[in-house]
Amino acid sequence: MRAMVAAFDTGDVDELDGIVHRDYLDHQGLPHIRSVRGVDGFRQVVEVARSGYDDLSVDIADLIEGVDRAAARLVVGSPSDRRGN
Repeated sequence: MRAMVAAFDTGDVDELDGIVHRDYLDHQGLPHIRSVRGVDGFRQVVEVARSGYDDLSVDIADLIEGVDRAAARLVVGSPSDRRGN
């Protein structure tokens, strides 16, 4: 989970193959894309999120990890948002 969140922070999606399961499902989805699944789907989510902000910041506020699943509450923002830009 931490590596997946780091991908949003850095934009580095090269290391996700060994991290994101092939059955990954993004429940929020993307506009005009019905099903966001697997590592390629997660890469798309990261790229779309980062395309709106050059300085995207994602922090883990809460993290619950189990043997085969995890859930997180994230704080997402941009320093430029705080400056009113």
